[in-house]
Amino acid sequence: ILIDCGARCGGRTKPAGAELLESINFSGGMSLRVGEETLTLENGLKLMRGQLAVVSGASGAGKTTLMESVLGFHPLLSGNVEVKCKNVFPWSLFYFLGQGFSNDSPKHSFYGERLAQLARITKKAVGSVILIDDPFMGMDAITKAKALDLLMVAKSEGATLFIVSNDKQLVDRADIWMVLSDNMIKLNKVS
Repeated sequence: ILIDCGARCGGRTKPAGAELLESINFSGGMSLRVGEETLTLENGLKLMRGQLAVVSGASGAGKTTLMESVLGFHPLLSGNVEVKCKNVFPWSLFYFLGQGFSNDSPKHSFYGERLAQLARITKKAVGSVILIDDPFMGMDAITKAKALDLLMVAKSEGATLFIVSNDKQLVDRADIWMVLSDNMIKLNKVS
């Protein structure tokens, strides 16, 4: 449910109860299947409201599968992902943008549309959880800078960001950096 908070948040819309999102908790021992392999998080992780977590790794390491597990699209083999909030249905706080090309439109319009999608999501998601798979996919430097600005403004206004990306600029701004390597989810606190 979205409510208009008008001038209080610069004309942006804010989800009702968004201030009640506390954290997303990943249990220690959590594991999931990635192809023929098992990906494991040995120690638990708590992603707090307003933090940025970036998930990096090689192609096929399980970055997208991990994001799909957070969204409930991909089952876990063990452990759990818990969204802690009060007095609100947690999934009403989530916004997701995956990788997707439109075969019937030229690439330049796809990248412009992807930036527009980011703008729509970040505008609505102040105080919510934004999950994005490779937000800068194929963008030129100018478009990427605009997209990065949108994400950082959303974070500064209380959005919690869970982003799949190998982009150094995002990693440098992350509170938590999750690196998928050798069938493990390795945690690095950045800031």
